Amino acid sequence: IERHELTINVGEWEIDTALTQISHWQKQGLNIIVSDNIDALQLQQAAFVDRLSTLLAAHPDVPRGSLQLE
Repeated sequence: IERHELTINVGEWEIDTALTQISHWQKQGLNIIVSDNIDALQLQQAAFVDRLSTLLAAHPDVPRGSLQLE
């Protein structure tokens, strides 16, 4: 799906899924850092920062630095 608009939806799903998994691990006492590759098309979206902020706000128990974007 590289260079396809579907990349944006899949990318947001990946971030949300990673944050959800980190949250589950935190509740089990595990501090695991997850790294997620972000497609250039997703990064170029004008609303990328707003969408990322919304996803992070939906997972307030996830510690800063637990999700790394590449």
